[in-house]
Amino acid sequence: MKFQKLLSLATALLCSPGLYAELIPLQKSIEASDISIKMTNGGNGYVLARECDSCPYQRLDIDSKTVIRINGKPVRPTKAIEKQWPGGTVTFDLNTTHAAKISLQVVDQPQN
Repeated sequence: MKFQKLLSLATALLCSPGLYAELIPLQKSIEASDISIKMTNGGNGYVLARECDSCPYQRLDIDSKTVIRINGKPVRPTKAIEKQWPGGTVTFDLNTTHAAKISLQVVDQPQN
């Protein structure tokens, strides 16, 4: 009897229309081939990033909540990071223009 109740419950759950979970993405990450960072006073600024040479730039806001890493080490959003970067990963909120994370890689030139 107990087995029949469990089987009935499982069948009802599996066959009921509308009972499903949908994953809703909150953030998107792009591998950017070109990143330009502009900072203002107070740790605010923006990043211009694009996925390819012919892709349009996306302008995303930077603030004190943005996690920025250069070669895996966290850095603060200051004027020191303001420049053109050769690429990296930018993660941003889909519902806003806020850059949540920026990961930049700097390749050291070999010593002669």
